Amino acid sequence: MSYFCCGGQQQPSGSQRTGMLDGRWYQPILTGHDIAAIDPMLTAPTNHKVAATVEDNLGFVEKHKGKLCGSAVMALGLCLLVWVVPALVISWNYCVRLNPPRVSQAIPLIDKYLKGRRYFYDSSLPHKLSEEELDACRRRVTNTTKLNGVDFGIMDPDKALELLYHCTKVPGNWEKVPEKLKGVFWMKGNGMGEELAVLQNGQYFEDEMIYVSPFSPFMWAWSWGTPRHAPGFGYFYSKDKVKEQAYSLVSLRPTFSYKWEQCPGRPWMVWPFGVPGSRCDSDTSPSANSMTYGTLHSHVMGDLKTVSQPEFYTVEEMPKEVVPGSKYYRGIYYGTDWMGQCKVVAGGSYELTKVIDEKGEPLEPYYSQFIQYMGDSKLLLWTGSQTPFR
Repeated sequence: MSYFCCGGQQQPSGSQRTGMLDGRWYQPILTGHDIAAIDPMLTAPTNHKVAATVEDNLGFVEKHKGKLCGSAVMALGLCLLVWVVPALVISWNYCVRLNPPRVSQAIPLIDKYLKGRRYFYDSSLPHKLSEEELDACRRRVTNTTKLNGVDFGIMDPDKALELLYHCTKVPGNWEKVPEKLKGVFWMKGNGMGEELAVLQNGQYFEDEMIYVSPFSPFMWAWSWGTPRHAPGFGYFYSKDKVKEQAYSLVSLRPTFSYKWEQCPGRPWMVWPFGVPGSRCDSDTSPSANSMTYGTLHSHVMGDLKTVSQPEFYTVEEMPKEVVPGSKYYRGIYYGTDWMGQCKVVAGGSYELTKVIDEKGEPLEPYYSQFIQYMGDSKLLLWTGSQTPFR
């Protein structure tokens, strides 16, 4: 009996465990005598060809084990050469040209449009629903719960979609919102317990091509239960984790700014690498309402002078969908500290998919896909009542 070992081999177990040398386990390679001892039939005259073949194959492995290990190392090296190295080079090239600054893109709005006010809330919008109108929306939520004293509602997905659309459609604001941003969006593939987002209760500063969407009642919904095919095996979908997510977002009271520009048309890269602007159509010329590619900043507590997230966020319109603006790639790009502002590692991204259109009607096939995905799970939504801010 002889032994064969190759670097990176798993530790043998049970009767296979024969000995250790230089910190590595050695596993037996059977010879013809060993085969005969285990099963004489293998070396019987009627099976001499089988026995010879087995011993020849084992002998080949014994003879060429060094070459086999070397081939594995060469294959790994070749993989690094043809995939990882070019990916890093291309990523770094586009990263240097991108160089996203950590300065809020909403700063120009403060003096030019907001009379020097740096904080922007839903109450800062030109128009808002009255308390009577909000109360009418709240009365449609019959199943309520409190999270640390803050009121939330629990609804079936189809009813929640209708409510989110109508209770964020504010006359005076809604007419000036670009068509692509109207409706209700599903955060498809989001690893967190968040499911729905509404952008249509905001203000568009057309000359700057910046859209501002403050966090407001009936704007967001979380999964109250774990859908069967929840991303990340449903790890962030437990009710305790969803409670933390929902209360935290309401308490942080973020305002989101979207700055629109021409799609850079950068190359698509194999995960985990990625560069902003690789999912949209670069042929689209920038205009006030094209909404093809945008950078997204989150401003905690509505402070337009600060940027809350360390990652680089994008919204990239995915071409060839059922209608323009029906699906956006919500890019999330990371980078380690030594890379500075270079963000070329993609992780946590998802598809912002419209399920209710600008007319308040289901947008197929995405609406049916969302309802099927939710299954028996319900949705948790913030009703806007009894918070520290209102």
